[in-house]
Amino acid sequence: MENLNGNDPAMPNLNEPVISEVPSAENVEAISDYYNGAVILVTGGTGFVGKALLEKLLRSCPGIDTIYVLMRPKRGLTVEQRYKELLKNQVFDRIRTRWPERLSKLYPITGDVSQPKLGVSNEQAELLLKVTTLFHSAATVRFTEPLHVATTLNVQGTASLLKLAEDMPLLKALVHVSTAYSNAPRPDIEEMVYPPPYDPETIIRCTKMFPAETMEVISTTLQVKFKRAGHCPVYNVTSGSINPLTWGQFTRFCVQWARENPSKYVMWYPNFSFTESRFMNTFWEISCHFLPAFLYDILLKAQGRKAIMMKLAHRFKMAAATGEYFANHEWQFGVSELTTLHNEASATSDVKSFFHWPAEFNWETYIGAYILGIRRFILKDPQESLTHARTKLKRLYWVHRLFQVATGYYVFKFLAGRIR
Repeated sequence: MENLNGNDPAMPNLNEPVISEVPSAENVEAISDYYNGAVILVTGGTGFVGKALLEKLLRSCPGIDTIYVLMRPKRGLTVEQRYKELLKNQVFDRIRTRWPERLSKLYPITGDVSQPKLGVSNEQAELLLKVTTLFHSAATVRFTEPLHVATTLNVQGTASLLKLAEDMPLLKALVHVSTAYSNAPRPDIEEMVYPPPYDPETIIRCTKMFPAETMEVISTTLQVKFKRAGHCPVYNVTSGSINPLTWGQFTRFCVQWARENPSKYVMWYPNFSFTESRFMNTFWEISCHFLPAFLYDILLKAQGRKAIMMKLAHRFKMAAATGEYFANHEWQFGVSELTTLHNEASATSDVKSFFHWPAEFNWETYIGAYILGIRRFILKDPQESLTHARTKLKRLYWVHRLFQVATGYYVFKFLAGRIR
């Protein structure tokens, strides 16, 4: 599992095209050929998906000329400061180790998706005249985002991007990256652009005319109706129709790898279970989340430290509530266009450098890397602490068992008393 992390400089060089043993006239084109001499604009490049996209382009498409990254000042940092922070990000570790000169292809463009024409100055707009490919991945994907905020970023921002793209004479492709749940009210989602339930321009005008509180009232009354499809190519890059992963498998793999590679910060023995009972869910939530958090906060306060565990427990509860709708519903995604794209990509010489087909995913290995990624990049927990963490987890296992016995005893005693 130590080599599952994609940023490990010791990983094999996936940038080298894999040539078929028997080349043919139909199998000479490479995916990376499209990007030779390309000038690319990426919005949302500092986000989770955006950074992965930038790294992949730099690593697997060495012929790229320039990648412009739209950025705005944020949290007291200028665009230049944020750009320098971006270059230091761990996602670029492999690039820095093998091809550090490629990082110079990244160039910041000052702008804001909430502004007309993305807020790009006339001077920098001149640079964008050379753009050949545009990736738009700047958006808010929070399921609880207020309507006026979501409209400004996701609707008005996209409209502003399209307006800016009209002034790019060399533009060959515009790729709009969207969440798979954009059409959540529909159980069956085909690869098509569904018409909006209401006129986007009207909604944008409403967000500018009415206060945020009024827009929230309006958002609860919006009814989704679909009449006809658009004609823009759409690819449902989803795995459920090809290589499904059930909630049971997901939790089993998460628990398996959390126990195999625990963090030194682990505070309880990893465990997970499902219940259809709201009462039992509340019971376990209080006994396994809030009660331990409350007691630990008392200990932290006694040590003169800041109490944080109850706050974290509430955040977990809010996150679970936000995802409840999506956890309790199922969607069927059409993948005919994605399948056709995959078949075309399979005929290229460097297809193995662009791992993309869900049928080839090994979910157990993937989630193992996911857990290690959390440990290394989120918790900043070095590999050297793993032995100590496993020893700590063994102690927590027996604490967990004693807690289960005690809980069972008091539940039995309570029920026995009620029966009498």
